[in-house]
Amino acid sequence: MSHKVLDYSFARFSGAQVHNLGAVAVCRYLTVVTPDTKGKLLTRAEAEGLSAAGIGIVSVFEFTAKDALGGHRQGKEYATLAHEQHTAAGGPSGRPIYFGVDFDTPDFASNLPNTPEHALAKLGPIGEYFRGCNDALGSHLTGAYGGYWVIKRLFEANLISFGWQTVAWSGGQRYPRIALYQTGFHGSYDENFGDVGDFGQWRIGWRPGDMSSQVVPVIPDGKVWHKVKPGDTLGGIASAFGTSPQAIAALNPGLITDVNHIEVGWNIRVK
Repeated sequence: MSHKVLDYSFARFSGAQVHNLGAVAVCRYLTVVTPDTKGKLLTRAEAEGLSAAGIGIVSVFEFTAKDALGGHRQGKEYATLAHEQHTAAGGPSGRPIYFGVDFDTPDFASNLPNTPEHALAKLGPIGEYFRGCNDALGSHLTGAYGGYWVIKRLFEANLISFGWQTVAWSGGQRYPRIALYQTGFHGSYDENFGDVGDFGQWRIGWRPGDMSSQVVPVIPDGKVWHKVKPGDTLGGIASAFGTSPQAIAALNPGLITDVNHIEVGWNIRVK
């Protein structure tokens, strides 16, 4: 089942707005706080509002696009800061933090073949940066955002356990182990899809696998819409939104005439 996830930095979306865009979670930023970046930092108040609306939160750290060229010392420093900010915002223990590699990375050992044993050499200082992140968090709680080659090599070097790949800098290739795939760019937010149950999301008082939660999600009143994408089925969409195919069909008379047939690109009402 594919889940739609938004990511945004300086914008702010209410739980109702996230639901109306058909998403179940958002990726939100941790960063070195300066006058220019303080507006994108995830706060406890924002996390409380999203959690109360049943919206999952994914923690991602990025100060500048090329943080990962800073080497081991910077990786450890930034991962330590990211963990502190994640905790201050209400993030539970045991949840991963993604670190942005937001540029077209070079091959630092282009003379070597693209095989797993050479992944670390090809990463150059990026590998050292993620080694620093591992020293602070452990590889099991370290994730990365970036294009195909950097995500592939970080997995092959055993430096990350969660991958978030963008279509940018990927040449049409998609690495099979990723948890999130960024496919759409809409100005104030980007659009991602996750095909796994656990892509690093959390809410205050809850994380995947918990039998119960201190938070009782409240789905906002109002209409909720979903744009059909490749691989969607009405049953899968209904399951994701806690409803039934028949109920969705009833909300879309004239469009959905057969619960076994929907088409990519349809914008359907689900609630």
